[in-house]
This record gives sequence, structure tokens and C-alpha cells, in this order.
Amino acid sequence: MPSDSKGNPKDMKDSKAASANPAEMKTSMFKGILVDMSCAGQGSASTATSPAASATPSADKANSANRAASDSGSSCNVSANSKEFGLKMEDGKTVPFDLVGNQRAQDAVKNEKSWNKDISTNKPIHAKVSGVMSGDHLIVASIH
Repeated sequence: MPSDSKGNPKDMKDSKAASANPAEMKTSMFKGILVDMSCAGQGSASTATSPAASATPSADKANSANRAASDSGSSCNVSANSKEFGLKMEDGKTVPFDLVGNQRAQDAVKNEKSWNKDISTNKPIHAKVSGVMSGDHLIVASIH
């Protein structure tokens, strides 16, 4: 019991458990084009549910179908009123942001002067996002 009163064994267990979780949730840098997911989601949802894409045995064909769905998102440029954001990555995959990421993207759109200029001229916004992939969403730590 004296070791429990010192807390040493508990501290060691807690620090090991804490260090195990961040290893699983490693933050990475993602580059791509910021897209409005309220528009992009409509195009990819209709393509993703097509029976031809899901019944295709070839992974390459399925990937090209996914790329085609993602490409429809490229026409959904971000506007000053966008609320749901995602990132169309260099590999063609479009990934939606989590709720906090949407808020961070909204703040960035309001505060980045170069982004405002791009929005006003309807140009795509090239972004660098630091975050963690969780399922099919990107948990955004920062966006630039």
C-alpha cells in the first residue's frame, strides 16, 4: 500500500496509456483544395450509390469512380457563406471536416485576406490542414 500512497505505479500506468493513444491518433499534414461539402456531398452521394460502381470487382475502377465523385466537388468552391467544409486532396479523394474543423475553416475564410480574394474571383483555395483521419472525416487541428 505505500506505493499507492506515493502514486508512482498509477502515474506510470497513466503515462503509458496516455502515450499509447497519441500514437494511434498521429497528426499529419494534408494538402489540397478547400471545398464546400454541402455542394460536393450531393454529387458524390449520387455517384457513390450507383450500382455499377459498387458492383465493379476491380479496385481500380472503383477508385476511378470515387475520383469522379470527388471531381464533382471541385466545382463546389468555397463561398463566404460556406458552413460545411472538406479537403479535396492531391490523390483526388475529398474528405469532410469534423465540426471543429468546419468552425476553423470558417474562421480562416473570414480572416485570410488571400482567401477572400480567391473567393471573390471564384478561384479554388489551396489549403494545408494539420489533423487526424478518423474514419471518413478529417479532425482538423489547424488550417492554413
